[in-house]
Amino acid sequence: MSSRLHQLMRQHPLLFFFFLAYAFSWIMVIPAILAEWGILPNALFVIFFTIKSFGPAVAAYIMCHVTEGQAGWHQLRGGGPLGEEPGWRGFALPRMQARSGALRATLLLGVLWAFWHLPDFLTSAQGGGPDAGLGPLFTRLPLFVVMAILLAIIFTWVFNHTQGSVFIALLLHTSINGFGSVLLLFSAPIVSNTDLPLLIEASILALLILILTRGQLGYRPGQGPSLRPDERAAQPIR
Repeated sequence: MSSRLHQLMRQHPLLFFFFLAYAFSWIMVIPAILAEWGILPNALFVIFFTIKSFGPAVAAYIMCHVTEGQAGWHQLRGGGPLGEEPGWRGFALPRMQARSGALRATLLLGVLWAFWHLPDFLTSAQGGGPDAGLGPLFTRLPLFVVMAILLAIIFTWVFNHTQGSVFIALLLHTSINGFGSVLLLFSAPIVSNTDLPLLIEASILALLILILTRGQLGYRPGQGPSLRPDERAAQPIR
C-alpha cells in the first residue's frame, strides 16, 4: 500500500470503511444475482450470497490494520468474528458516535446499513428475482430503509449497554434473521411477504428507547475507541 493511500485511509477511516464494505459486498453479490436469474449455475447463489455478507467484516479488518495495527483487529475480533456486525457496530458505530453523538450516528448508520442491502432486492432474499424484476426496489425498499433505521436505534442501545460488545450485536442480528424465518411459516401475505410485523415491533421498541434515554441511546462521551487528534477535530462523518 502506498504511503499516500495509507495516509488518506488513516485520515478518513469511515469513508474508506463504507467504500470497502459496499465494494466487496456488491461485487461478490453479482454472481449470486446472475445465478438466481439463470445466467450462472444456481448452486453459486448460496456460496456468493454468503460471501458477500462478510463485506463489513473485511472492511473492518482492513481499516483496523490501517488505523490501529494488528492489535486493533485482535480487540475487535474478540467480540464476534462473523458477518456484518464487526463492521457496522464494531468499527463504524463507535467512531460515528464519537464524532456526531449517538442519535445522529445511528440514523446515518441505519441508512447506510439499509442501502448496503440494495442488490439483495434483485434476489429472493428480499422478494426479488427474475419473475419480480425491479418491482421490490420500489415496493419493499422504502419500508426496509425505515426498518433498518429503527433496528439501528435498538442495536445502538444494546451495544452501548453491553460495553460495546460486538458478540451481543451479532446474537441480536442473528435472532432478528431467525425471527424473519419464523414469519415464513405464516400463510397471510402481509406476514410472509412484507416486513410489516417486524416494523411494528421495532417501531414500538425504538420509540420507547428514544423516549426513555432522551435520544442518548445509552451513549456516554468518551465511550468507544480513542481517536487521534486529526480524527477528533473533524466533525462531519468522513
